[in-house]
Amino acid sequence: WGPDTLGAYRTEFSRLARKLAAPSSDPWGGAAAPAVPTSSPGIDKTPPIVFDTTPPGASFGSVKTAPRTAYARGQQVSLQFWSAHPNNNLRTNGTYLRVQRQVNGAWVDVAWDSDQSTAFTWTRSSVADSYVTITWDIPAAAAPGTYRVLHHGTSKSLFGALTEFTGTSPAFTVS
Repeated sequence: WGPDTLGAYRTEFSRLARKLAAPSSDPWGGAAAPAVPTSSPGIDKTPPIVFDTTPPGASFGSVKTAPRTAYARGQQVSLQFWSAHPNNNLRTNGTYLRVQRQVNGAWVDVAWDSDQSTAFTWTRSSVADSYVTITWDIPAAAAPGTYRVLHHGTSKSLFGALTEFTGTSPAFTVS
């Protein structure tokens, strides 16, 4: 899901419309027919998220691996935050990450998780501990200045309570 979803839908629907308009004796185009589900489609087999924790001395949203202090345009920023399972809150009207630039003393968003220049990877590191790795490919046209990365998440306690958190990286410069 993201800014290219509409284009992907248009491409696929156009292909399907052409197939429907000109049916052939082989409706699958030489490919194997789709498998018939063997279980009820209404049953979710995804294991439930029982609870989230962090290692001793860490908290949700704290930086696990900090970014370097300086980058050049065209390089990749990579950092990690202690986090929680992303399925606790799918953030359908929000974002898991924001890249911000400091402008006249205020932080201004320049990239989100839906941008092609960013990547968000969740990793379980123990039974209930996890972290996220965030990367940002700095565009060649990025304005020089001071930047930071924010990570938004939701942790789940053993008793099921959900708690929002935000982690903020140390600032770094782009030149």
